[in-house]
Amino acid sequence: KGFGVEFPNYIIDVKTDGKSEEYKEAIQFQCIEVGGVRLYEGIDFMSRNPEMSDKELTDMHARAERAGLYPYGASPEQMHRIERSTGGDVQNSWQTLWQKVGVDKLLEMVTESTKKSAT
Repeated sequence: KGFGVEFPNYIIDVKTDGKSEEYKEAIQFQCIEVGGVRLYEGIDFMSRNPEMSDKELTDMHARAERAGLYPYGASPEQMHRIERSTGGDVQNSWQTLWQKVGVDKLLEMVTESTKKSAT
């Protein structure tokens, strides 16, 4: 759940460490479609390693391609890297602006509509 919307999360790929079988990396996909219209799609490359090497990232892109995610934006040219940061206050100026213009309410409506269309 984020930005007032419940995203259906699908874990597409998991890489384990081979010893404890805990995951080292995962590729996650979210897609919201209402009435045949795709409203949102997101792809997350997640790693327990705070600093991934270029090779590790290239390997994740290759796994995403094999999983069929390139048409949805998983190629290196279509993605951008977000550096990790320490947890901070999520109620920042952007959140305040979104609430003032009502984006949070719009996203809640999308969530409810998505739930209704799924049943």
